[in-house]
Amino acid sequence: CRLTFKLPMFTTVSTIVKDNLPHRIEGDRWFFCEVPKDVLACENASMDKTKWSNWRLANFDYLKDHLSDISNDAIVIDLGTGPARFRDLTNRFNNYIGVDFYPFELVSVVTDLTKPLPFKDNCCDVILITNVLEHLPTPHSFIEECYRVLKTGGILIGTVPFLCKIHQSPYDFLRYTNFMLEYLFKTYGFKKFFVEPLGTSYDLYLTISRRFFARATHMTQGYWHLFLVNVERKIIFFSLRLLKPVLSKVKSTPKLTEGYGFIAYK
Repeated sequence: CRLTFKLPMFTTVSTIVKDNLPHRIEGDRWFFCEVPKDVLACENASMDKTKWSNWRLANFDYLKDHLSDISNDAIVIDLGTGPARFRDLTNRFNNYIGVDFYPFELVSVVTDLTKPLPFKDNCCDVILITNVLEHLPTPHSFIEECYRVLKTGGILIGTVPFLCKIHQSPYDFLRYTNFMLEYLFKTYGFKKFFVEPLGTSYDLYLTISRRFFARATHMTQGYWHLFLVNVERKIIFFSLRLLKPVLSKVKSTPKLTEGYGFIAYK
């Protein structure tokens, strides 16, 4: 049996980090900050795609499309790696570097993303930021740092939710429109950038409906109220399943979407 996954190369990390900053090394990990005490090691970190939400599947498809032409030898920094749910797409990169403020499985560099990144100028080819921006209270400085770290011609690829519940509390701070994303990329010097809505309007309606009825069922008091809520829930979801072939063709728009995918070029 031949394993296709390779751990991040320690030599690559050592050549691009700013080793003059305060840090410690444990095994193959570089620590530039202490691990927060209030962060859970994992939140809904299933790698089973059959259990993924439509939003996560849309993220996967977007990243798959935009990573397909990138060389296996590109230096790829994944900021906010988390449990690395999209490792099927990044396993092939020989110089992949996972970065987060918690030492998840594939994280090589542990650092505070709200502060300057511990990497040299113009040191990498690709930066990934998937579902990260909403967790940063200082996005302006973060995007500026991404620009600094990328080589000329480098690419910033990511996704961010828009209509989405609060998650990973207490580290959920912002929601973005396409206008704000474009403003950030333009302000900090990216030559060109593209922002697009992900998923379908059907996905959004289905997600909101599920969350609404979960809340309604939880809050409803009395047998008859609960009975009526469940009847309405069954009618709506039966209708959604019945009409899925038609409704699922309605694409998201920038004004009505679960979130966005974006790519920006330095």
